[in-house]
Amino acid sequence: MSGRSGQPPRHWYEGGRVPLHAQALSGLYAVASGLRRGLYQRRLLRARKAGRPVVVVGNLVAGGSGKTPLTIALVERLRAAGWTPGVASRGYGRADASTPRWVDAGTDPALGGDEPVLIAARTGARVRVDRDRVAAARALVAEGCDVVVCDDGLQHYRLARDLEIEVIDGRRRYGNGRLLPAGPLREPPARASACDFRVLNVGTDAELAADFGEWPMWLEPGRAGAAGGGPTAPSRCPRSPASACTPWPASAIRSASSPCCAGRGSPWFRTPSATTTATPPRTCASAATCRCC
Repeated sequence: MSGRSGQPPRHWYEGGRVPLHAQALSGLYAVASGLRRGLYQRRLLRARKAGRPVVVVGNLVAGGSGKTPLTIALVERLRAAGWTPGVASRGYGRADASTPRWVDAGTDPALGGDEPVLIAARTGARVRVDRDRVAAARALVAEGCDVVVCDDGLQHYRLARDLEIEVIDGRRRYGNGRLLPAGPLREPPARASACDFRVLNVGTDAELAADFGEWPMWLEPGRAGAAGGGPTAPSRCPRSPASACTPWPASAIRSASSPCCAGRGSPWFRTPSATTTATPPRTCASAATCRCC
């Protein structure tokens, strides 16, 4: 659910009155989601195993919180430790969400999803997109993966998991603390206590601090991508894979003034501020559909 310019409704994170219809729908959502989780907890609905360990990276709120960077880091660490990790994802926003597919660095983001293509390009791991996470995980195991990392599957209880990691946006956290659509939460905040790890994405903001039981995660800007090949290139976002943009070190734009575009759920325009001045920031629905910066 989104409000103005593809952004979350104002009352989610900025305060203000919650519409009456949103309050009513939120109550219905609470009953339905609570009942569903209770059925799995009582084993009246059975979770399906993938056949290998499953690590779920997710969040309690709708939208981005930093799951993809953490997924990439986990895959890299697992591989360094001798594992053969694979990544299961639904691939939100792709053109044909009903069709399972393998994703690699050359896959069109419109077909594979922005985040799965990025994960495949950064890690070289096997990536499977399927709205049936159980089928995706089993396909990865059949391909030789000995551990499955599920990107954004905290509420997909049908997939049995061995480890749950909740990622929290350090600046926005849980917003007004209400369930969809009155607030940003998919599940009540108390659900976080059941997760094995809670990771706080503080981005590059030194002012943010993790609470007790939270592990801080920092995002370190290293490279930027310019459409056309360099800092002086015209500002535009082509409808093409990320590989079409030429990367260059963030140091190359230090003290420069550059328009900035973020094709993600929760853009952090504070990130490039350490190296450059971003003017003016605009948010695109996804990297695959971004047409302006």
